[in-house]
Amino acid sequence: MSKNINYMINQINDMKWIISTATLIAVFQNCATITSPSEYPIYVKTNPSQAKAYMTCNKERILAIRITPVTFFQSPDENCSIRISKDGYINKKIDIEKKINPAFWGNYWGLIFWFPVDILSGHWRRPEYGIIEVELKKKSAINDNKK
Repeated sequence: MSKNINYMINQINDMKWIISTATLIAVFQNCATITSPSEYPIYVKTNPSQAKAYMTCNKERILAIRITPVTFFQSPDENCSIRISKDGYINKKIDIEKKINPAFWGNYWGLIFWFPVDILSGHWRRPEYGIIEVELKKKSAINDNKK
């Protein structure tokens, strides 16, 4: 009889360990702050190339000035835009869109604990990253006379 009791106690301890581990995995895997990168790459390619690309974040701070093609990195908590300029061409401004980070929705499975963490860290949204291709248009004589 004591063998049966010991066997049952071991089974219960094993189940506690499995349930504890599964709960921890479920809680921590869903936090966008933990699972998402701290910066997202944004590759800017222009036609023609060799244009100046200015990355401005939070409407005031110029983060970087580079020559295209170029890769910028944006953190999720910043609102950024890229301005492209080249002599003889019309300047172009691109606001980098943000969308909800898919990892944020996993908070439903994480017992809702991580919602405030993701919102406060800014990781609930992520920049629309990838390749931005910009076709620059030549300035016409009419545009030059307006200056």
